[in-house]
This record gives sequence, structure tokens and C-alpha cells, in this order.
Amino acid sequence: MPRPVCVNCQREMNVRRNGIGVLFYADWGPYQIYAADLYRCNNCGHEVTIGYSYKPISHFDQRFEKELVRLKKTRSPHRSPSISTVQISLSHR
Repeated sequence: MPRPVCVNCQREMNVRRNGIGVLFYADWGPYQIYAADLYRCNNCGHEVTIGYSYKPISHFDQRFEKELVRLKKTRSPHRSPSISTVQISLSHR
């Protein structure tokens, strides 16, 4: 599978970390957690997550709260992130 390309620099991005948790938020709070890979442009520093897991841990899953606490505890500004957050809207238009 080809690596993502930075739109700004036109260079291939490199893996920064595999298997980070990506937390999706709905209008009312945390909704789903996916596993994904974090890529970074070595030239400009832009980052993207790709390669999402097929099945997320959803808010109604028994493991959700435990996993949410674990991910938030491992987040640190001094090392590679273990969680990324994405705001989504679940409202129907």
C-alpha cells in the first residue's frame, strides 16, 4: 500500500506511530474509538491518521469507558501521541 503524500510538500509521509486510538466525538460527547496509524511529513510536520480498524469500540460497548480512560492516561505532550480526537456531527439534515 502506498504511503500518504503531503499536499503542501509533495513528499511521502512516514509512519510516526502504529495503532494509536482515534476518538470520534458526536455533538453529545465521545462516540467511537478506532485504531489507526499516524503518519507525519518530515519536511513540514503535518500529520494524518489512516488505516482505520474495521470495527470501532462504540460508546455502547462494555469496553468503551475503560478504553477511553486508558487512552487519555497515555496521552503526553512529551512523546508520540497515543490518541487523536476527531469531532463529527451525527445530526441528520
